[in-house]
Amino acid sequence: MIKFNYYAALILISFYFAGCSNEDVNEQKLKLEDLHFINDELAEKIALNLNVGQLKAKSSSDLLANEISDISPIEDENCESLFYIINYKDGGFVIISADNRTTPILAFSDHNKFSLDGEDYPSGLVNWLSNTKNGIQSIRIDSIEQTPGIKQEWDNLLNQVSNETVALKSSRDVESRIEPSSGCENELEIIEPLVSTKWNQDSPFNTLMPIITCNGRPFKALAGCVPIAVA
Repeated sequence: MIKFNYYAALILISFYFAGCSNEDVNEQKLKLEDLHFINDELAEKIALNLNVGQLKAKSSSDLLANEISDISPIEDENCESLFYIINYKDGGFVIISADNRTTPILAFSDHNKFSLDGEDYPSGLVNWLSNTKNGIQSIRIDSIEQTPGIKQEWDNLLNQVSNETVALKSSRDVESRIEPSSGCENELEIIEPLVSTKWNQDSPFNTLMPIITCNGRPFKALAGCVPIAVA
């Protein structure tokens, strides 16, 4: 499996370094003052109140226990924020949508940091970032309406954020959502990793792999996602 270094770097650069001056950003922000745009202040408030980590209930005095390391708005070519990558000081990150017509929490982790250096992104992550960007852009271009289910997700999240910490459920916790329009009850069970071992495709797992060249750069071939998954 070959790293898509060049492609990943281009995608991240196109998101993050859109060549926008402060004036451009301010002008575009004025256009986004509508019911669907989630600004960085609200995204930060949501991130501060999310209970990412041990999933222990916090009292109101502990709401600011989450300290944010950095917030990176990922923008399109028009300097419009698509989503926010938010890293925590003590590890972990959350990716929050900048449009309330998509699910609020796009991704999260209770450990590690989401790097903005796209050189070492695996192809799956490159595709996910690209698809997420294109999806939010399509919603805006086509003026897609917010669905009842997505509205309920945002309403629940913002109501909880205004009152107490929101726990991102893990392990065998079950979260039930009822959509008023359907009258059906949906159950979502999120299961955390069953083993503590952390695997990767590079060193030391690819020690016996040959040296190959990609884009003029020699490097040791990756072990491959299928052998690692089987292992």
